[in-house]
Amino acid sequence: MQKEKHDKSRRERFHTHTLVEVLIASERAAAYRHPRQFWCLECLGKVAGYGGNSKANDPRFTCQDIKDTPGAANRVRRAWKSLRLTKNLDGSPFSIHQVSEWVRNLLDDGDIESNPGPHQISIFNQNIASAPNCWSQLRRCSIDQWDVLMLQETNMTLKEQTAFGRYAWKSGYRCFHLPAHCANGKPHHGIGILVRKSLKSRLLFTKDIPLAQVLAINVEGLNLLNIYMRPRGQDAPFLQAILEWLLTKVRGAPWMIMGDWSQTPEDNHLCELLQSEGASILGCAANNGTWSPTRWEGNRTIDYGITNRPDHFTLPTFVEGVESDHKGFALFGLPLMSSDHPLIPRMAPRANRGRPPKVDLQIWQKTVSHFWASSNR
Repeated sequence: MQKEKHDKSRRERFHTHTLVEVLIASERAAAYRHPRQFWCLECLGKVAGYGGNSKANDPRFTCQDIKDTPGAANRVRRAWKSLRLTKNLDGSPFSIHQVSEWVRNLLDDGDIESNPGPHQISIFNQNIASAPNCWSQLRRCSIDQWDVLMLQETNMTLKEQTAFGRYAWKSGYRCFHLPAHCANGKPHHGIGILVRKSLKSRLLFTKDIPLAQVLAINVEGLNLLNIYMRPRGQDAPFLQAILEWLLTKVRGAPWMIMGDWSQTPEDNHLCELLQSEGASILGCAANNGTWSPTRWEGNRTIDYGITNRPDHFTLPTFVEGVESDHKGFALFGLPLMSSDHPLIPRMAPRANRGRPPKVDLQIWQKTVSHFWASSNR
């Protein structure tokens, strides 16, 4: 009777989880009054039971919240190492086929197709012009479902950026940003990139001067750079730093620079230099074959992209909706899913420092200890 009462209470507390009860067959657990654990088959989170260390024992965290926690893949693999040796309440072995497809994809057990990841990445770009417009655009993401958002002139203070990053995380996005420049107590400029949390992303490079800002990240093998330049902001050292980084750090790997240049492609010095290296312009074309104006009340093309691999990106198209005095546009990129892809930089293998097979083990240990002690004197 009491067990039924506890089971009912547990189901009500963790109603978003699919619970299963397993037995812990160990000597220490056998001496415990209740050698059982309760796990969720959807997120593989432990909600209660023997041993403590529950990852999902707070009912405020739903099953989806546990899936979205950082390091979910490593947590699932650690949990499975202990669960695969346990038994269900009826004595049957705990099977990989009991858990959700999401968990099986993370484990990549070979019984089913592994998670193929995204077939293409949707990228949205706009000079957003103000902090309120950033919030509006983030709320629209629930409808538009962009994978990556590249925003310029966010005009946010440090406190606003922190709050915006928290809200973006709850909305399913990871936020990278460079702060705005404060003049007379008022923020100006600032750039940011929002990336869907389900995509692998990391920060690569930043450069920030009063006249311009650039922020580079890697998303599923694609190197994306968000840039903002003020009018007459073509600072030579700034442009040289970007050029050197592209030609040395990510040379050969697909990259794209996109943002508000405040200059047409014909007047853009960096664009001219990159085109001499084989890069191409990604802009919204008009019917007459020229570039379309990128401001609602302008006749110049100052928002566009540059890439070294046009075969990895589609041509951009304008997106409906007026959030700013600049038009927003979007395109799609092809991700590089394999870590063994030749265009993705990898660390060079280290030399083998192990014991040669012909050297006796004791002699090797004494020799290493001697030189190790000498190097630390």
